[in-house]
Amino acid sequence: MKSYPIKTIYLVDDHESVIAGLKFVLEQNDNFKVIGGNTSVEIALAEIHSKKPHIAIIDYNLNGDTNGIELIKLIKRKRISTKCVLFSLRNDNELIFAAKEAGAQGYFSKGTPNKILRSKIEEIAFSDKLIFDDLNEGFKPLPIKTNELLDEFNFTPREIEMILLLFQGLSSMQIAKQLTKSYFTVSSMRKDINKKIRDKQFTNFMHFSSYAKSNNLFEGYQIP
Repeated sequence: MKSYPIKTIYLVDDHESVIAGLKFVLEQNDNFKVIGGNTSVEIALAEIHSKKPHIAIIDYNLNGDTNGIELIKLIKRKRISTKCVLFSLRNDNELIFAAKEAGAQGYFSKGTPNKILRSKIEEIAFSDKLIFDDLNEGFKPLPIKTNELLDEFNFTPREIEMILLLFQGLSSMQIAKQLTKSYFTVSSMRKDINKKIRDKQFTNFMHFSSYAKSNNLFEGYQIP
């Protein structure tokens, strides 16, 4: 690894576990120092303004009414020199375009392997490159199904993949290995799934599982 001056990084995500996991991953590169992170958009914006990190890595889904794209716009509007990178479970051209339009220097899926993530962040940190390419490499969305009961939950394709694996009794660590994702990404996705389940008045995943199987909620979907 080449030796460069230390580049400071600030992290914004709606899950503290993701912030902690991402900090650990990034600081395996000796050129990076994570100087802060927060789940609150207001606190994050204030700290980015005061600390002026070289890079801010920002999740798309944030607490409150502001998403990652809007936070990037706020940072750019305040003329803060920090380079912004959007980090999301979503992986689609619409969000990539929105990130570019907002002024982001890069966009990465939370499924990006750790080594590649560090390499690409390093490119952004030490050059003027915009990194948006090759995001869909290896990404195979599940076929679209028509199921009104399932649509009510608003699960993403990746969440459906994980639910199918959970139905098989796999642990988070086993799912991470099968989907080639990091453990903290899988843990974050499980929290999102459980929130959507609770929003529909299911007490826990086992309760939802029984309902899903009784109503053939995932009929036609295949285990990834």
